[in-house]
Amino acid sequence: QGFCLLNNVAIAAKYALLQHAAAVRRVAIIDWDLHHGNGTEEIVRSWGCDNVLYASLHGAEQFFYPETGTALQLEPTLVNVPLARGTPPDEYLAAFDRYVVPAIDAFRPDLLLLSCGFDAHRDDAP
Repeated sequence: QGFCLLNNVAIAAKYALLQHAAAVRRVAIIDWDLHHGNGTEEIVRSWGCDNVLYASLHGAEQFFYPETGTALQLEPTLVNVPLARGTPPDEYLAAFDRYVVPAIDAFRPDLLLLSCGFDAHRDDAP
């Protein structure tokens, strides 16, 4: 599932942790776009480590692909913030400030990676 043939943000996170271990001990990935980054979440969680935080703000409604990340999740290394279709920009930013910013502050990453898909279909419009 997912849209990535190669998950560049997961590859970048793993590369940084392995090749720059002296400087990069903790990586945070912030994913904002229309779809839940279920592929990135699955890859990062499969590593079984506590030094990568994945945070996603995404659309989530019944029958909206990929139908994952549909509940608010607030864990030390996972933040999923599902948003309804048509969420206004001020509410989106408020959700970011309420859930993602505190998670990043608490996690204290050495590296912050941004993942923003450009994979929306014309019928996916909020």
